[in-house]
Amino acid sequence: MKTQMKSLLVIIVMLITTSAFAQQGNRNPPTIEKRVANVIIKIEKKIEINESQKAAINDAFTVFFTKAENERNKGERPDKTVMEGLEKERDDNVKQVLSQEKYEAYLKISCQLRPRPQQQGQRPLKQSY
Repeated sequence: MKTQMKSLLVIIVMLITTSAFAQQGNRNPPTIEKRVANVIIKIEKKIEINESQKAAINDAFTVFFTKAENERNKGERPDKTVMEGLEKERDDNVKQVLSQEKYEAYLKISCQLRPRPQQQGQRPLKQSY
């Protein structure tokens, strides 16, 4: 009876441990290329853009994500003013290739592209980039 209880306890512990590791999933963030591709897809759903506009937006977001990643890799949380400057630079680059009407639509979309802030103890949601 005791050995059966011990065996059952070991099995339960193994199942709990296995399920805990299985829920962790892939914690690697998407590559910059994937994030840019996701952004382009979301923009194209709302705004009609031609190939040259698409290339310019692709470049603007690639530069933005690269610089933002460099800021995050410094070890500390990036300064808000630095990140806002990077966003302004990106948006200015996008503004140069879009009409005023399309740029205003882009600004509405760009609010949805930003990752949501995490609350402490919460698992990060899948980023939509």
